[in-house]
Amino acid sequence: MIFEKLDETWKQLKPLYKGDFKTLVYDELPKDEFVLSTLNRTKQ
Repeated sequence: MIFEKLDETWKQLKPLYKGDFKTLVYDELPKDEFVLSTLNRTKQ
């Protein structure tokens, strides 16, 4: 499952999140900590 090793997964996703994905968002991106906490809740 993608969320088993969340820290490793986030290390891979973060450059995309801060790069290409950011250009698709009209407003401010949520902070990394918020995204990680949301992913942790999803994991449970």
